[in-house]
Amino acid sequence: MRQLWIVVLAALVGCGGTTEESSPGSAGSAGSAGSGGGTAGTGGTGGGTAGTGGGTAGTAGTGGTTGTDAGTTIWPGDATRLHATSSGGGEVPQPPPGSDCTIGAADYTLDVATRSLTWTECRAETWEEPWLEATGSRTLTEAEYATVDAAMLGLSIYDGDMCGADKSMLVVEVTTPGGTFEYHDNFYACMGDGKVFVENIDGVFGALGELSQ
Repeated sequence: MRQLWIVVLAALVGCGGTTEESSPGSAGSAGSAGSGGGTAGTGGTGGGTAGTGGGTAGTAGTGGTTGTDAGTTIWPGDATRLHATSSGGGEVPQPPPGSDCTIGAADYTLDVATRSLTWTECRAETWEEPWLEATGSRTLTEAEYATVDAAMLGLSIYDGDMCGADKSMLVVEVTTPGGTFEYHDNFYACMGDGKVFVENIDGVFGALGELSQ
């Protein structure tokens, strides 16, 4: 069953690479203009020479720094939770009688602080036997967590218009102190609908699928 599940997952995620990002940060405020020139000097007493003119005008203030857009950092250092879902389906046979799920469907949740991974996956021993949901959880080692971390850091925002078909819908959600941000597979970028699409999302599901045993 393990081998078939990995083959199915690889087939479903192997065709493309993404989710909602935060609004761009506000531009920083412009710096205040510098102080005006110094006060003109006072005239000398009696027959003395008139005082020197006013000092040089102050230098204008430097403009503010543009704000940072937190949403462009997909997997920031303060992320607290990763939630990844696969709709399953695609180019697979019809489910055998007795099946209770769509092959390739999966739901993963990773708590960053505890490295606790929980999952629900649709699995099958063979194509002929019923496809059944399997659930589980485990705490990842540092090395195992590093594989997921590397896969998430490999994501990048996609701004093209790829338009694929017959692949599982892949979505990752990243929770941070600033909110939860959703990223969709760029394989279906032509669907638009205000979604944020990313490349290399297959690597995230590959890493999670290897650890969900």
